[in-house]
Amino acid sequence: MEDHTPTYVTASNLLTDISQLEPFDVVGFDADHTLVKYNVVALSKMIDDCHLKTIVKDCDGYPHNISDMFDEELSHFPFNGATFDMNTSLLVKISEDKRVMVAYKGFTKLNENEIENIYGKDRIFHKEYDVWNYRSLDKGYIGFHTYFDTSSVTLCAKLMELKLQGAINKTNEEIINDIITCVTSCYANYNEERCYRIADFGYFFPEVVRNTDKYIQKREDFRDILKQLKELDKKLFIATNSHAEYTDLIMTRSIGEDWKSFFDFIASNCGKPAFFDKIEDTQKFYRCDYNSPTLKGKKCEVDDLEDTHIYLEGNCKDLENYFKKLVGKEEINVAFFGDHFITDAALSDLHENWKGITIMEELNHEQMKQEEESQLLNYQKYWGSFFGGEINKVWYKNAWVKFAEGHSSFVLPLMKDLGRLLIK
Repeated sequence: MEDHTPTYVTASNLLTDISQLEPFDVVGFDADHTLVKYNVVALSKMIDDCHLKTIVKDCDGYPHNISDMFDEELSHFPFNGATFDMNTSLLVKISEDKRVMVAYKGFTKLNENEIENIYGKDRIFHKEYDVWNYRSLDKGYIGFHTYFDTSSVTLCAKLMELKLQGAINKTNEEIINDIITCVTSCYANYNEERCYRIADFGYFFPEVVRNTDKYIQKREDFRDILKQLKELDKKLFIATNSHAEYTDLIMTRSIGEDWKSFFDFIASNCGKPAFFDKIEDTQKFYRCDYNSPTLKGKKCEVDDLEDTHIYLEGNCKDLENYFKKLVGKEEINVAFFGDHFITDAALSDLHENWKGITIMEELNHEQMKQEEESQLLNYQKYWGSFFGGEINKVWYKNAWVKFAEGHSSFVLPLMKDLGRLLIK
């Protein structure tokens, strides 16, 4: 079958052959959007609905009928890496050299002249902008990244529309703080004193508990991938920011009730980026203990770690030392797959003997026709290609694509593509 994928839908460091994983003794994975494949259209609609319910419940000054004020089709509006400029009230798509490629005021797209009138002829977003610091409230901008986060792009546009219509009286700073409240209320089901059961916390978790199969795909092929990696004598681990109960729910749906048997180590609530930043004494592993209000049991040194437990928090160096003991080598090589370009791939790639591998799902989206896959977000009709765009007939690469090429060792569209490499 002839491939009609545009040539720009690529990354320069694609993982293309399983031999590229040969040097690695240990292979690790994030869970959400890596080992767990969400139905992203349903997920986007659901998160948007959760945000709107939360903003009415927990934030002042919003119309109670906000959920009925916008077209459901706008759930396709989220764009990975979109950035809200609090100084101009615009949502923007940024190029590798900091130029504004696309801009929206609410849901109104600006034309070329309007963008240049605001950002100048060169359309420079912010001279100090870089993807490492994509959230910089002190400089007046905040970016949104990964499918859990990008529904905030839709929420931001909706709130800006209400502001333009005079339906709310909020500063941009207040709007962003309210969006942060919504995100926290969705996902942060724990604090220093306790971890809340997911069935009882907020709107997001109970909905996934009730309708797990609506949002999460059952992936027998992922089981095969893990089996084949084990047959290649790879040690496997999970390091996910999701807490233990939610990790068990989504991994059971994705892999099966015996999912734990595939892994030599499981770390949930590991708090990336701290997992890669706060090394050794600053963030230790804790055994998961469901009898503890916080689920935190025994604090563990490397010698205490075992493959029969699920752990919380921790750090990558203790994990590496655990695997050195398990493998029986003084030095080991570790590969880590994850969908967060920074906290999964780039930060792991900074460590000696670690290689970060970015899961870039947009590679899959833009290789397929919308009618071929009901679970593709149709963001392109709003933002164009994730991989870049033209400014005055000159093609510019998206800042996030350039970042993944420069700060992770490899890029892979989806876990299923690893399966294809394994059977070549």
